[in-house]
Amino acid sequence: MRIVDILPSMEYISKRDGKPSNKHAFVGETLDAQYPKKICFDVFGDDKWIQMKLMVGNVYNISFDLQSREWNGKWFTNATAFAASADVPQQQVPQPQQQQFMPQAPYYQPAQQQYNQQTMQQQFQPAPAPMQGGNSNVPF
Repeated sequence: MRIVDILPSMEYISKRDGKPSNKHAFVGETLDAQYPKKICFDVFGDDKWIQMKLMVGNVYNISFDLQSREWNGKWFTNATAFAASADVPQQQVPQPQQQQFMPQAPYYQPAQQQYNQQTMQQQFQPAPAPMQGGNSNVPF
């Protein structure tokens, strides 16, 4: 995921211990070539935010949780990131080429026909000429 924007942090009071804390947010874009998607992630706590070391334009693997909740008949979904690691491109390893399967005899034998002049003449003889004089048994 490529980091597109880092949003300003917001201070909030923790429900767990009542102490002030910060909520950070950033926007990432998927690396899908045809239809890239942008996702806004929240990060709760300065310690996680500092560990992530995000920079706009860099590519990271983001670990996150999705959670939806209902409020007044409407549903809202949050993406909360909890870890990020730099996405280091791996060296391209050449893949071995696949060999085509060619069954061995007696399973596969191409049809082989030998034609000689006599065989060709027997197969392609001209049709007999129609009979003259009306001696045909055909009703028309």
